[in-house]
Amino acid sequence: VLLYAAFRLIRLSKDNKGTSEIDRPPLWSALCAGAGMGLLAGLTGIGGGILLSPLLIFLIWAETRQAAAVAAFFNLTNSIAGLGGHLSVINNLPAAIPYWAVAAGVGGWIGAEYGSQRLASSRLQQILAGILVIAALRILLL
Repeated sequence: VLLYAAFRLIRLSKDNKGTSEIDRPPLWSALCAGAGMGLLAGLTGIGGGILLSPLLIFLIWAETRQAAAVAAFFNLTNSIAGLGGHLSVINNLPAAIPYWAVAAGVGGWIGAEYGSQRLASSRLQQILAGILVIAALRILLL
């Protein structure tokens, strides 16, 4: 699924002749898509955010920048929930957490700057395709 989505994103980035009209998703379609995405993410052990961006782009439910922003927020909330779950079970955190938090904050800031203002939508789609390939290879090789 991830490799197929990467392939489609590469094709879309090359064929992009302008933005399509964004459609508001019907509630039932969004709920079914979310449930399917959650099931697939749970079965494969990857985060749902990696599936969310392509879904929003392919169904024309969001423009590339909007899809990236929604997925970033989704990943942030999932990470906070995962950290909370970890804390409730283990009751301590690795000593390197502050360093990781700073690195994530700086990386997020740089990514937001480039993604929101400097890169074209087609370039963002190509970067997302690359991330999808890396995630697919991680699943296949580990």
